[in-house]
Amino acid sequence: MRVNIFCIVILFWAAGARGQIAPVEISHYVFPDFSPGRVLMKNGSEKKARMNYNTLTREMVFIHNDVKLAVADEESTHIDTIFIEGRKFVPFRSAMAEVFIGEGFAFYCEHISTVTFGGKPVAYGGKSHSSTSSSYAMLVNEAGLYELKLPDQAEINPVNIYWLEKKDFSESFTSLSQVKKYYQQQSKPMSAYLKKHRVRFNDSESMAGLIRHLENQP
Repeated sequence: MRVNIFCIVILFWAAGARGQIAPVEISHYVFPDFSPGRVLMKNGSEKKARMNYNTLTREMVFIHNDVKLAVADEESTHIDTIFIEGRKFVPFRSAMAEVFIGEGFAFYCEHISTVTFGGKPVAYGGKSHSSTSSSYAMLVNEAGLYELKLPDQAEINPVNIYWLEKKDFSESFTSLSQVKKYYQQQSKPMSAYLKKHRVRFNDSESMAGLIRHLENQP
């Protein structure tokens, strides 16, 4: 469910005033629970709400009156940065992405997932929610893509996409092997870093640590 620009400010403020929500186990959101978030608008104002990022629908979701609502597309154009648990999210391409800023570069992670239902893959369709699959229709209509727990038959498959952006330049990565190929001239510092640190491709913070290390090499 999306909220338009005329009521998003009120809803952010009201949602931020609500009490604690019991932790739950979820797999298609970035964080293990809806956490206090701070929304910095481009006009300098700030709003607060309990928030999380849905990797299936690629939407920032917040809670208002125990209902999960997605930030409307038109409202996203007015957002500068969203802060959740010390991590930063910004409008990026057609959705939102986590951003890590370094000296002379920005590193973005598009948190994306697909879903396999009952052993059969079905298209999640980004924000369109369009599919002829009866299994997917049940996922949307009965379980709800905004719910914290999906049906037991649903298996979430993360497929993150990373972007390295510099002045007049950008490069995307869909696997660790692509990162290694891009930084092939720095194979020794990369190998040393990978031996010392546990880097997982679907762990954006560990990937950002690797990129920062490589970008700081002479």
